[in-house]
Amino acid sequence: MGLYAKYIFPHILEYVMSSSILVDCRKDTLSEVKGEILEIGFGTGMNLPYYPENVRRITGVDVNIHIHSKAEKRLKSSPIKVDYHTVSAELLPFPSQTFDTVVSTFTLCSIKNIHRALSEIARILKPNGRFCFAEHGLSTDYRV
Repeated sequence: MGLYAKYIFPHILEYVMSSSILVDCRKDTLSEVKGEILEIGFGTGMNLPYYPENVRRITGVDVNIHIHSKAEKRLKSSPIKVDYHTVSAELLPFPSQTFDTVVSTFTLCSIKNIHRALSEIARILKPNGRFCFAEHGLSTDYRV
């Protein structure tokens, strides 16, 4: 990854993804997560403030090694411990049936092989596990 991925993209991402509509969508998406949680596209940790109070630990993954450094401030001020991995959602390094909840907010559109990623999500979810996601869409209803 070049200069753009390391220095420019993290700042643009923060700015664009901080709108009040997207914050409300994050809150909605995360409101009922529980158990062992995996967040795909952890990025700069923008979801950390919106996890329910009972969440104390999550596993986060992202392909961009440089973006994680921008999350440091949020990580230090959050009561949530994050076990971070620089990996792709298309090849998750976790055993099958590991997580109760998988979270992804505004990330699926950036994954090259979405079918592979969704297969991996299904594989690592425990029976009756939940995939909680929010994605960009053309709708007047922000929850779509």
